[in-house]
Amino acid sequence: MRKPWPKKRDLLDFQYRELSETGMQEGEYEELQQQISLLENAETLAELCSSLNSLLYDADNAIYRHSVQPQNSQKNSQPLTHGSMK
Repeated sequence: MRKPWPKKRDLLDFQYRELSETGMQEGEYEELQQQISLLENAETLAELCSSLNSLLYDADNAIYRHSVQPQNSQKNSQPLTHGSMK
């Protein structure tokens, strides 16, 4: 089925006018795409850092809780080694 030419032409004219009115310079769209990608990656990194912080310090079985002992019991304890955290 053939699409009517005037409707497609009207759509293209509309899109052209809209893009022209933005005042974007050549290469600006690509720059904006790079900034969006950077911000998306930053958001992912922030979420991962928050999860890592929780695993290290906040959770009931946090690594930090198992690796740091109260001050009064450190005198008689053995040093923490990589294998001792299992």
